[in-house]
Amino acid sequence: MNSRNNASTAEAQPVGLASNSSDGSAVGTPVSSEDGHGVTLLEAQYRGFQDNRQDDLATMLSKLSIQQGWTKKETARRRGEIYEAEFDHHFVSGRTKLEVWQALCEEVGIEDIPSSITQCRKVLQHVYINLVNLIDHRRNPEIPLIKFKNYWKLRAYTRKPGNMFPKAKAKQDGFIRGLLHHMF
Repeated sequence: MNSRNNASTAEAQPVGLASNSSDGSAVGTPVSSEDGHGVTLLEAQYRGFQDNRQDDLATMLSKLSIQQGWTKKETARRRGEIYEAEFDHHFVSGRTKLEVWQALCEEVGIEDIPSSITQCRKVLQHVYINLVNLIDHRRNPEIPLIKFKNYWKLRAYTRKPGNMFPKAKAKQDGFIRGLLHHMF
């Protein structure tokens, strides 16, 4: 890596984007680059960061925290914001509430897509998926979406490091909250 790249990564700053977070930090949607190729959410937000779409969320966050020089506490705080922003980008952006719920149903393999939010929520209560894995799958379709046979298998998987969606952020978001199962 040349010194120019080192300088740009060491001094990477968030790019001005619409703020969705409670503390006003920049969280937004991807933008098109000059060459017409889309950039990821984090590439748009942090200059100099190269988001490898093949990485899962935990790996991507680890690389970003190293590049940004975040402490463990700062990384934990940012983790919730980044995971929520990734979820919103992949499922919520540009859709009505019903369309979001229907997209979630379709993504997890429900064949008869319900026609109301209430019906979608009801059918999703019986689907056992990990939210981090769901986002990883949407970021990179080569990562298989894991559908667990029961709550206990989901719980065992979710409690492993890197598989837990931050609870406080999940409870704030109506769509994510609809997919939550008690883990502890």
